Amino acid sequence: LEPLPVHILVLPLLHSFWDGFLFLLGICIVCATSPRPAFVAFNLRELCVFQAYGQVSELLVELFATLFESWAFVPSSWNPRLFSFLGQPITLMPQLIWCAAVFAYYPLVLALVPARAAPGKVE
Repeated sequence: LEPLPVHILVLPLLHSFWDGFLFLLGICIVCATSPRPAFVAFNLRELCVFQAYGQVSELLVELFATLFESWAFVPSSWNPRLFSFLGQPITLMPQLIWCAAVFAYYPLVLALVPARAAPGKVE
């Protein structure tokens, strides 16, 4: 095993910033592909775009991590192999985590986005 490039306590912080960036990018994609205004009320189309983005982005991150030999998840009974890429396993659990995260994050975004005025209404 190679030594970590940073202190072990720095990794969760960096991981949080990385995931936060990915979620914000997902919000930008939803806003760019949805009728205006976005995130005003529950919208199945927004949720589906956000979910599709989450699944594709997680898979790409894992494929790039495998390609550049950054990390690989170890298959187990609770994290089964989906397929192999360059001889390394791509597993189910990260996909499930991002699936659940979108279902948790979308309502949070709806709650935090300030209510917008109706067209023609002056606040």
